[in-house]
This record gives sequence, C-alpha cells and structure tokens, in this order.
Amino acid sequence: EQSAFRRKAQCAQFCSKALSDYRIGNMVNRIITQSHPLAVIHTYEGHGWERLIQTDCHNMEKPPIVIGYQHAVLFPGLKSINCRHGHGADPDHIFSAGKITYDQFINESEFDGISILGSPKIFENRRTSTFEAKGNCLIAPEGTISEVMIMAKFAIDAAYLNPDQKFVLRLHPVLERACVIRKINKFSPLPYNFSLSNADIYSDFNAASWLCYRGSTMVVQGILNGLRPIYLDPDNMAASNDPIPAGLAFRRIAGNERELVDIIKLDQKNAQVANKEFISARRFALEYLLPINPETLIQYLKSKLS
Repeated sequence: EQSAFRRKAQCAQFCSKALSDYRIGNMVNRIITQSHPLAVIHTYEGHGWERLIQTDCHNMEKPPIVIGYQHAVLFPGLKSINCRHGHGADPDHIFSAGKITYDQFINESEFDGISILGSPKIFENRRTSTFEAKGNCLIAPEGTISEVMIMAKFAIDAAYLNPDQKFVLRLHPVLERACVIRKINKFSPLPYNFSLSNADIYSDFNAASWLCYRGSTMVVQGILNGLRPIYLDPDNMAASNDPIPAGLAFRRIAGNERELVDIIKLDQKNAQVANKEFISARRFALEYLLPINPETLIQYLKSKLS
C-alpha cells in the first residue's frame, strides 16, 4: 500500500504545467544536441522547461555557455527566476532588459553573473511629454485565454457604464483571434464601443490614453507612449501580480468596472494631475526597458569563448 501511495504521489506531480514544461524542454534539447552550439541563449522567466534545457546543456560532452535573457516584467515577491537550483540547472549568465530589472536581480536573486542587454521592445515611441485624456482605453492581456476573458469582461462592463468611451482589446500574438472571438461572444450582445484591435501596436498606442494591464510588458511600453497604466484587479492580486511598483503615482488600480470608469472620467475632467505624475513614470519606464545593445552580448561571448 505504501508503494502504491508513493507511485500515485509521484504521478500527481505531472500536472498539465509539468507535462508542458517536459515536452518543451525535450523538444528544444533535441535541437541543441543535434546542432552542438557554442552558446545557448533562451528567454528566462523561471519556467521549468528552462531548467531542463540548462541541465541538459551542462551535461553535454562539450557544454555550451547557457545564457538566460530576462525580457518580460518581473513580479514582486518570491520568484523561481531568482533562485539557484544547482546540479547544472542554472544559467551561466543572466542578461536583463533594463536597469530596473537588473537592480531587482542584484537585490533579490541568488545570482551574481548579471548584465544589462536592453530590449528590442523599445521602438520609436510617440514624442510627448504630456498625458492626453481623449483617446481609447486599450486592454492588454497576457497570452492566455483565461486572462483575456477576465479583462474582456471587465472592459465590456465598463463600456456599458460609459458609452462615450471606446474600449479596445489588443490580443497577444500567440492567441488565435477566431478562438478568442468565439469565447467573447458568450458575453453578447457586445456594446458598440467595445472592439478587438486589428491595428499594429504603434497605431493602438497612438490612439489610446489609458492602458489596462495585469502582467503584460506592454504596460511599460504604454507609459513610454504617454498612456496611464491601470491595473485591473477583480481578484485582489495586485500585491503579488502587479509588476509596476505601488509607489509609482501615475499607475492606478481598478477593482471593478465602476472604478475603471471613474478613473477615466476624473482624468478627462482634470488631466493636470496625470501630467505631474507622468514625469516620474516616464523616467521609470525609460530605465525599465533600455535600448538593446548587442555589443554587450558579443563582448561577453568573446570573453568566454576565447
């Protein structure tokens, strides 16, 4: 009976997330072992499949240099991305997207091999030093259907409350648009002032004044383009899930659709407050995502491979 219990307990560890990590790790590792690279650079977010890749790389006959690139936002609190797992399961070096996340790694993680690489997510943003409360409210969920449904319902309810304001849902590129539309149609009839974006990211930013987010990097890009960030918090998860510091005055939190509408209307009545808050928020965003500097990576590889 004890043996059967142990077997069942071991099998229980293979949840859908664990199986997904195992599948991704094996797929990538097959490519790595066939190509015999001198270095492997992968996105670094603390996922299990990253640990599998790192372990297998370090166990190769001629181990490549393994580099983790932190390209997404870092959340508050204890994170897997900060922890050493040992036994070859850690990256040899970590590159961050900007100074803010670099400082977080230095202060919070168990790693010391860290450098700033910058981010390709910095593009020619709208040249503005002011916040303008006359555009769309852009909804930017992460690439999971569960987050889309939470934020879409929030926006739809807000659109009914404020028929004069446009709410635009921008989907993450990993999501299938037709599938999302089928899911959202369960909220029908949809208000006329709610829509799914067909535009590129530049156009969506230029047409918006507010950006509703939860865990998307788009919040930092939005600030750089003069959009007020509003964290949607129907599940009271802001303390552990909001990548923007609570002390950043420009950021707002909406626990329900009424609070979201009130934030927008208050900005429309008095944009001067937002403009004062925007100054420090823009400084924060400019340090969070620095322009990418390939020379930093090149010099690191040269120093390790020479």
